[in-house]
Amino acid sequence: MSEFKCTNEDLNYFNIYGDFQGCFAVPYDTDEEMIKRIMAAMKSYTMGYKKIDYVYNNYAQHWKFDDEKRSEGFIKAHKILVPHLKVMDKLDDSLNNLEESLNLGRFAVIAGITRLRNTFRSIHSLIIKGYHFEAISLVRLLLEQTAWFYNIYDYFDGSFFDIQPHKSIKDLKKIIPDVGKLYGELSKYTHVISTKTFEFIELDKESRNGNSINHIIHLSNDKFRYIAMRLYFNTILVLFNVVQIVFIEYKLDFEFPIEQNKVRKYLEDIGLLLEKNNSIKEY
Repeated sequence: MSEFKCTNEDLNYFNIYGDFQGCFAVPYDTDEEMIKRIMAAMKSYTMGYKKIDYVYNNYAQHWKFDDEKRSEGFIKAHKILVPHLKVMDKLDDSLNNLEESLNLGRFAVIAGITRLRNTFRSIHSLIIKGYHFEAISLVRLLLEQTAWFYNIYDYFDGSFFDIQPHKSIKDLKKIIPDVGKLYGELSKYTHVISTKTFEFIELDKESRNGNSINHIIHLSNDKFRYIAMRLYFNTILVLFNVVQIVFIEYKLDFEFPIEQNKVRKYLEDIGLLLEKNNSIKEY
């Protein structure tokens, strides 16, 4: 049997289950019965049993696992976002393998995109977990960074370090007008304005009339994931467009998966526009 190795990158493909005695990782779409059997095997070993039958037959029926990890939105987010990481890594690799000489501004763009590897992974993790507002805060940061790339790429000295990313949005709007609309929606979620409150707090009718305080606070759900993914991929489209502009005269070993003004088609292709989520807008 060949040696098996698992890296932190591989954990993007797995869910982790366990308790104080130990834990194990399984593919994200593993069914509950398989998870119970693996748990029984692990506990049987720690208890000194050679077979799993005793532990499984007496305890498995009482084990409860996080249903959120196997929801439709969770699995769909995994299927869309995990392969997407490879696309972004390839873009970074292609930029770092450019053989042509670069001015300081373009060098800074490449350095910035390389650093964004951590941002992409953080956004993916937050979206998959359903952490809606936290994910969108990072997406907003990504859009600001992209605008900064556009503003500084043709500089030949370090004077661009005085340019602030959040103030670069207005310049990016000159070539991609809808960036302003996208940035506006990202900001509404980032600042959790009052009109967004009822997206995560559910009150009954009496509560809304002030007669009681019966409520449910949603920390995550599938709707949140779809909203965050829509905003994220629209921002990725802007990034792709900016990279194409910045390096239009260079030979990039990278095939951009989407073209400008093809947002809706791309979202349909990756299965993000679902009938039950037809409120998703196009930017």
